[in-house]
Amino acid sequence: MRFLAWNILHGGGPARMPEIAHAIAAHAPDVVTLSEVRRTTGGQIAGALADIGLSHWSWTNPPAGINGVLIAARTPFETLRFPPPVSQRLLAARFAALDLNLIAAHVPPDPGSERAHAWKSLLDYAKSRRFERTLVLGDLNAGRDGDLHALKLDGQESLGKLWTWGFRDLFRKENTGLPEFSWLTPDRQGGGRIDHAIASASLSAVAASVRYSHVERDLRISDHSILLVDLVVSSTRDHVPGNASTEPTRGGGTLFSP
Repeated sequence: MRFLAWNILHGGGPARMPEIAHAIAAHAPDVVTLSEVRRTTGGQIAGALADIGLSHWSWTNPPAGINGVLIAARTPFETLRFPPPVSQRLLAARFAALDLNLIAAHVPPDPGSERAHAWKSLLDYAKSRRFERTLVLGDLNAGRDGDLHALKLDGQESLGKLWTWGFRDLFRKENTGLPEFSWLTPDRQGGGRIDHAIASASLSAVAASVRYSHVERDLRISDHSILLVDLVVSSTRDHVPGNASTEPTRGGGTLFSP
Protein backbone atom coordinates (compact mmCIF):
# COMPACT_ATOMS: atom_id res chain seq x y z
CA MET A 1 0.00 0.00 0.00
CA ARG A 2 1.52 3.31 -1.08
CA PHE A 3 1.25 6.56 0.88
CA LEU A 4 2.19 9.86 -0.79
CA ALA A 5 2.83 13.10 1.10
CA TRP A 6 3.47 16.45 -0.57
CA ASN A 7 3.51 20.12 0.30
CA ILE A 8 2.15 21.65 -2.93
CA LEU A 9 3.22 25.26 -2.19
CA HIS A 10 0.53 27.89 -1.67
CA GLY A 11 -2.38 25.84 -2.92
CA GLY A 12 -0.79 24.83 -6.19
CA GLY A 13 -2.32 27.64 -8.23
CA PRO A 14 -4.21 27.29 -11.54
CA ALA A 15 -1.05 27.09 -13.64
CA ARG A 16 0.47 24.25 -11.61
CA MET A 17 -2.67 22.23 -10.94
CA PRO A 18 -2.44 20.01 -14.06
CA GLU A 19 1.20 19.26 -13.26
CA ILE A 20 0.38 18.47 -9.63
CA ALA A 21 -2.42 16.11 -10.63
CA HIS A 22 -0.23 14.37 -13.21
CA ALA A 23 2.67 14.02 -10.77
CA ILE A 24 0.48 12.41 -8.12
CA ALA A 25 -1.14 10.04 -10.60
CA ALA A 26 2.25 8.94 -11.92
CA HIS A 27 3.17 7.52 -8.50
CA ALA A 28 -0.05 5.45 -8.25
CA PRO A 29 -0.70 6.11 -4.54
CA ASP A 30 -3.35 4.48 -2.38
CA VAL A 31 -3.40 7.29 0.18
CA VAL A 32 -2.44 10.93 -0.41
CA THR A 33 -1.79 13.66 2.15
CA LEU A 34 -1.32 17.20 0.86
CA SER A 35 -0.38 20.33 2.76
CA GLU A 36 -0.72 24.00 1.77
CA VAL A 37 -4.02 23.15 0.08
CA ARG A 38 -6.24 26.21 -0.42
CA ARG A 39 -9.94 26.80 -0.87
CA THR A 40 -9.50 28.07 -4.44
CA THR A 41 -7.98 24.79 -5.65
CA GLY A 42 -9.13 22.22 -3.10
CA GLY A 43 -12.15 21.08 -5.08
CA GLN A 44 -10.09 20.77 -8.24
CA ILE A 45 -7.51 18.67 -6.42
CA ALA A 46 -10.17 16.42 -4.88
CA GLY A 47 -11.76 15.91 -8.29
CA ALA A 48 -8.44 15.00 -9.88
CA LEU A 49 -7.71 12.51 -7.11
CA ALA A 50 -11.17 10.95 -7.43
CA ASP A 51 -10.49 10.44 -11.14
CA ILE A 52 -7.59 8.13 -10.25
CA GLY A 53 -9.57 6.17 -7.67
CA LEU A 54 -8.94 8.22 -4.53
CA SER A 55 -12.64 8.88 -4.03
CA HIS A 56 -12.64 9.01 -0.22
CA TRP A 57 -11.37 12.37 0.94
CA SER A 58 -11.49 14.97 3.67
CA TRP A 59 -9.77 18.26 4.32
CA THR A 60 -9.51 21.02 6.89
CA ASN A 61 -11.71 23.31 4.75
CA PRO A 62 -9.42 26.33 5.08
CA PRO A 63 -10.71 29.90 4.90
CA ALA A 64 -9.75 31.98 1.87
CA GLY A 65 -6.02 32.62 1.66
CA ILE A 66 -5.16 30.10 4.39
CA ASN A 67 -3.23 26.86 3.88
CA GLY A 68 -4.90 23.61 4.91
CA VAL A 69 -4.39 19.85 4.85
CA LEU A 70 -6.13 17.20 2.72
CA ILE A 71 -6.30 13.39 2.91
CA ALA A 72 -7.58 11.26 0.03
CA ALA A 73 -7.64 7.47 -0.24
CA ARG A 74 -8.95 4.46 -2.11
CA THR A 75 -10.06 3.03 1.23
CA PRO A 76 -12.84 4.55 3.39
CA PHE A 77 -11.75 6.28 6.57
CA GLU A 78 -13.10 8.20 9.53
CA THR A 79 -11.89 11.77 9.89
CA LEU A 80 -10.59 13.17 13.17
CA ARG A 81 -10.30 16.94 13.31
CA PHE A 82 -8.35 19.20 15.64
CA PRO A 83 -9.64 22.38 17.28
CA PRO A 84 -8.08 25.83 16.78
CA PRO A 85 -5.38 26.99 16.76
CA VAL A 86 -4.19 23.88 14.87
CA SER A 87 -7.36 23.10 12.91
CA GLN A 88 -5.61 23.91 9.60
CA ARG A 89 -2.32 22.25 10.55
CA LEU A 90 -3.36 18.70 11.44
CA LEU A 91 -5.88 16.20 10.12
CA ALA A 92 -6.17 12.57 11.20
CA ALA A 93 -7.79 9.51 9.68
CA ARG A 94 -8.76 6.11 11.04
CA PHE A 95 -8.70 3.31 8.46
CA ALA A 96 -10.76 0.67 10.27
CA ALA A 97 -10.41 -1.95 7.54
CA LEU A 98 -6.63 -1.63 7.76
CA ASP A 99 -6.44 -1.16 11.53
CA LEU A 100 -4.32 1.92 10.83
CA ASN A 101 -4.19 5.51 12.12
CA LEU A 102 -2.81 8.39 10.05
CA ILE A 103 -2.10 11.96 11.06
CA ALA A 104 -1.31 14.35 8.20
CA ALA A 105 0.72 17.27 9.48
CA HIS A 106 1.98 20.66 8.40
CA VAL A 107 3.80 22.09 11.40
CA PRO A 108 4.48 25.83 10.95
CA PRO A 109 8.16 26.74 10.53
CA ASP A 110 8.23 29.90 12.60
CA PRO A 111 8.81 29.63 16.35
CA GLY A 112 5.88 30.71 18.46
CA SER A 113 2.64 29.55 19.98
CA GLU A 114 1.16 28.08 16.78
CA ARG A 115 4.17 25.81 16.29
CA ALA A 116 4.13 24.82 19.95
CA HIS A 117 0.41 24.01 19.81
CA ALA A 118 0.87 21.97 16.62
CA TRP A 119 3.61 19.87 18.16
CA LYS A 120 1.66 19.35 21.39
CA SER A 121 -1.45 18.19 19.52
CA LEU A 122 0.58 15.93 17.24
CA LEU A 123 2.45 14.39 20.16
CA ASP A 124 -0.74 13.87 22.18
CA TYR A 125 -2.31 12.06 19.23
CA ALA A 126 0.76 9.90 18.59
CA LYS A 127 1.32 9.01 22.24
CA SER A 128 -2.29 7.92 22.71
CA ARG A 129 -1.95 5.59 19.70
CA ARG A 130 1.64 4.43 20.13
CA PHE A 131 0.62 0.80 20.68
CA GLU A 132 -1.48 0.80 17.51
CA ARG A 133 -0.48 0.97 13.83
CA THR A 134 0.03 4.72 13.55
CA LEU A 135 1.72 6.85 10.89
CA VAL A 136 2.79 10.49 11.25
CA LEU A 137 3.15 11.88 7.74
CA GLY A 138 3.91 15.28 6.27
CA ASP A 139 5.87 18.51 6.52
CA LEU A 140 7.08 18.76 10.10
CA ASN A 141 9.52 21.62 9.46
CA ALA A 142 11.96 19.76 11.68
CA GLY A 143 14.73 17.21 11.48
CA ARG A 144 17.28 15.35 13.53
CA ASP A 145 21.07 15.76 13.37
CA GLY A 146 22.28 15.62 9.79
CA ASP A 147 18.89 16.44 8.26
CA LEU A 148 18.72 20.21 8.57
CA HIS A 149 21.93 21.18 6.73
CA ALA A 150 22.36 24.51 8.58
CA LEU A 151 18.61 25.24 8.72
CA LYS A 152 17.74 26.84 12.04
CA LEU A 153 14.67 24.86 13.11
CA ASP A 154 13.81 23.40 16.48
CA GLY A 155 11.75 20.24 16.87
CA GLN A 156 14.48 17.76 17.73
CA GLU A 157 13.09 17.39 21.25
CA SER A 158 9.64 16.58 19.86
CA LEU A 159 11.07 14.07 17.40
CA GLY A 160 12.99 12.56 20.30
CA LYS A 161 9.78 12.06 22.25
CA LEU A 162 8.31 10.11 19.35
CA TRP A 163 11.44 7.93 19.39
CA THR A 164 11.07 7.16 23.10
CA TRP A 165 7.50 5.99 22.43
CA GLY A 166 8.71 3.52 19.82
CA PHE A 167 8.13 5.57 16.68
CA ARG A 168 10.77 5.37 13.97
CA ASP A 169 11.76 7.63 11.07
CA LEU A 170 11.10 5.22 8.21
CA PHE A 171 13.59 6.86 5.84
CA ARG A 172 16.43 6.80 8.38
CA LYS A 173 15.54 3.21 9.30
CA GLU A 174 16.73 2.14 5.85
CA ASN A 175 19.12 4.98 4.94
CA THR A 176 21.35 5.64 7.92
CA GLY A 177 23.53 8.68 7.34
CA LEU A 178 22.50 9.24 3.71
CA PRO A 179 22.29 13.00 2.98
CA GLU A 180 18.87 13.98 1.69
CA PHE A 181 16.86 17.13 1.00
CA SER A 182 13.06 17.20 0.83
CA TRP A 183 12.91 21.01 0.56
CA LEU A 184 15.15 23.64 -0.99
CA THR A 185 15.30 27.39 -0.46
CA PRO A 186 14.22 29.55 -3.43
CA ASP A 187 17.86 30.19 -4.38
CA ARG A 188 18.59 26.43 -4.18
CA GLN A 189 21.50 27.15 -1.85
CA GLY A 190 20.00 25.62 1.28
CA GLY A 191 17.37 23.22 2.50
CA GLY A 192 16.87 20.10 4.52
CA ARG A 193 14.91 16.91 5.07
CA ILE A 194 11.86 18.31 6.82
CA ASP A 195 9.15 16.06 5.34
CA HIS A 196 8.82 12.81 7.26
CA ALA A 197 7.12 9.44 7.62
CA ILE A 198 7.33 8.37 11.26
CA ALA A 199 5.68 5.10 12.24
CA SER A 200 4.83 3.34 15.48
CA ALA A 201 6.74 0.17 16.27
CA SER A 202 4.11 -2.20 14.89
CA LEU A 203 3.77 -0.23 11.65
CA SER A 204 7.51 0.30 11.24
CA ALA A 205 7.88 -3.47 11.12
CA VAL A 206 5.85 -3.66 7.89
CA ALA A 207 7.54 -0.80 6.01
CA ALA A 208 8.74 -1.99 2.61
CA SER A 209 10.36 1.15 1.18
CA VAL A 210 10.58 4.90 1.71
CA ARG A 211 11.96 7.39 -0.78
CA TYR A 212 11.73 10.97 -2.00
CA SER A 213 10.89 11.87 -5.58
CA HIS A 214 12.82 15.03 -6.49
CA VAL A 215 11.83 15.43 -10.13
CA GLU A 216 8.74 17.44 -9.19
CA ARG A 217 10.83 19.81 -7.10
CA ASP A 218 13.47 20.08 -9.82
CA LEU A 219 10.72 21.04 -12.28
CA ARG A 220 9.56 23.66 -9.75
CA ILE A 221 6.07 22.23 -9.50
CA SER A 222 6.62 22.74 -5.76
CA ASP A 223 9.53 23.62 -3.52
CA HIS A 224 9.10 20.27 -1.76
CA SER A 225 9.87 16.77 -2.97
CA ILE A 226 7.23 14.06 -2.88
CA LEU A 227 7.56 11.53 -0.05
CA LEU A 228 6.57 7.96 -0.95
CA VAL A 229 6.02 5.24 1.65
CA ASP A 230 5.20 1.62 0.81
CA LEU A 231 3.74 -0.46 3.64
CA VAL A 232 2.77 -4.13 3.62
CA VAL A 233 -0.76 -3.70 4.93
CA SER A 234 -4.06 -4.93 3.54
CA SER A 235 -7.71 -5.19 4.45
CA THR A 236 -7.17 -8.36 6.43
CA ARG A 237 -9.48 -7.29 9.26
CA ASP A 238 -12.63 -6.64 7.24
CA HIS A 239 -14.57 -8.91 9.57
CA VAL A 240 -14.20 -6.47 12.45
CA PRO A 241 -17.63 -4.97 13.28
CA GLY A 242 -18.03 -1.24 12.73
CA ASN A 243 -15.82 -0.87 9.67
CA ALA A 244 -16.40 2.28 7.63
CA SER A 245 -18.91 2.34 4.81
CA THR A 246 -17.72 1.73 1.28
CA GLU A 247 -19.47 4.92 0.15
CA PRO A 248 -17.10 7.78 -0.75
CA THR A 249 -16.07 9.77 2.30
CA ARG A 250 -16.70 13.52 2.29
CA GLY A 251 -15.75 15.85 5.13
CA GLY A 252 -17.44 15.29 8.47
CA GLY A 253 -15.49 13.67 11.26
CA THR A 254 -15.02 14.27 14.96
CA LEU A 255 -12.77 16.48 17.01
CA PHE A 256 -9.64 14.84 18.38
CA SER A 257 -9.45 14.46 22.13
CA PRO A 258 -6.33 12.78 23.56
